[in-house]
Amino acid sequence: EGTGVAMGRVAVNTVVSGSAGGLSALVFERLLIRGKSNHWSLVTALHGCLTGLVAICAGADAVYSYGAFFTGLVAGVVYVTMTRVVLKARVDDPVDAVAVHLGGGFWGVLAVPFFDSEQGLFHQWNRKSLLLLGWNLCGVVVIGLWTAAVSGILFGAVYAFNLLRVPKEVEIRGLDYDRHGELAYSTDSHSVLSAPRRRTSYHSTARSVSMGDLTGSHTRYQKSHPVTFINKMASLDLKDDNEDAVSSV
Repeated sequence: EGTGVAMGRVAVNTVVSGSAGGLSALVFERLLIRGKSNHWSLVTALHGCLTGLVAICAGADAVYSYGAFFTGLVAGVVYVTMTRVVLKARVDDPVDAVAVHLGGGFWGVLAVPFFDSEQGLFHQWNRKSLLLLGWNLCGVVVIGLWTAAVSGILFGAVYAFNLLRVPKEVEIRGLDYDRHGELAYSTDSHSVLSAPRRRTSYHSTARSVSMGDLTGSHTRYQKSHPVTFINKMASLDLKDDNEDAVSSV
């Protein structure tokens, strides 16, 4: 095959796998996880697409289009499953990097020995295809150990100098405002601004915050600056922490 043919296969397989990942993540979460929910999650679909794109990287030029489709299909399920495992483990991963990149990458490397167009297990069940699976498993382990070791050293050094985390009020306000002087996400465009007065929650804390608690009234909330809103959230959360500390004593 010439370079042009290989590039064409890579382009097609990348699109197919990403699309299949978004579709399977969307359907899997909607039907099996959310149960009776009436909503389809756009965020889940986008993350499923990303996981499918990550997964096909290992074999974009080595599999047929149907192999790319099934690689993405499984990747979407891997994303939905792994993101919930991360939440259960109480790991702080607001952008789902573990589920998308670790989960998608792990599955993608293992998918190649099954779907490889020349010596995959679904094409040739022989010693060579089994060796390919074994080497890819070994590669996953080695890459994981290398990444854990290097990351442990780097982040351990940062932690030793107390540079790994910012103060809690900065976490709640967001680094976009504290470090860059602007908001990455405008609260003016959030749907909760036009909703009737009700309780909502923000991801940085488990406590639900009433819109009335933050602003006194929905009307004044709509007119307030978004920075005022996030500062009030931070002050409420810090107040809760202080009360919990006093009560525990």
